[in-house]
Amino acid sequence: MSVAAANAEIRSRVSGAHPLLLPTTISSTWSAQVTELAPAFFEILYTSPDLTQTIEFAIVVPNPGPPGPKGAQSQPNFHGDKHSLYQVNDKTQPTSDRWMIWNEPGTWAMPNGLPGVPYFLTTNGLTDSEFWTVANAIK
Repeated sequence: MSVAAANAEIRSRVSGAHPLLLPTTISSTWSAQVTELAPAFFEILYTSPDLTQTIEFAIVVPNPGPPGPKGAQSQPNFHGDKHSLYQVNDKTQPTSDRWMIWNEPGTWAMPNGLPGVPYFLTTNGLTDSEFWTVANAIK
């Protein structure tokens, strides 16, 4: 499915999360697969044309594992969430898997005990700079 079609499907079906955010810098040459879709949550997987990079984005309350011995975590205060958490699985590898969790200020039809909407961004094959380009273009 095209990136535009997948994003449009999410925007038309998810009504229980405000704001409803999506990455805006995913190239139209990438493909997209909506793997979960309901009124209060979604999960989408974007894949590069050469299949070497992926970006997963979701409204979900995730429970990822802690970093390994070569990993690192930080709290970037992303979108004003002082509890946001960013993890690089192996800081010795430039394109290591990395993810970020944050609660976006707003309302969610499935309350999780924290204010706002729980977002989860995870990437494979992207550098730190590429990760932050995607993260900073989530609107």
